[in-house]
Amino acid sequence: MKIVNIIAIDDLEKNINLDELSKREGVEFDSEMYHAAYVKVKGMKGKATIFSNGKIILVGNTSIKNVKNDLKIVKEFIFSI
Repeated sequence: MKIVNIIAIDDLEKNINLDELSKREGVEFDSEMYHAAYVKVKGMKGKATIFSNGKIILVGNTSIKNVKNDLKIVKEFIFSI
């Protein structure tokens, strides 16, 4: 067996301003296409989908260690606005 993709979810329990977040490098957001922002920044192994209600979906990791690392990076990235 080979693990090729782990999907993880988290809740920041805080609303996120996606328009502000989208001004930063590594963020893709088009409110007319989809109601979430995609984040892929330096150090991440996977990609995160961030919703304005604070929910996060992480995809593209192959280990729990990478998931935890990506979640840490995303949280630091979001809260450094």
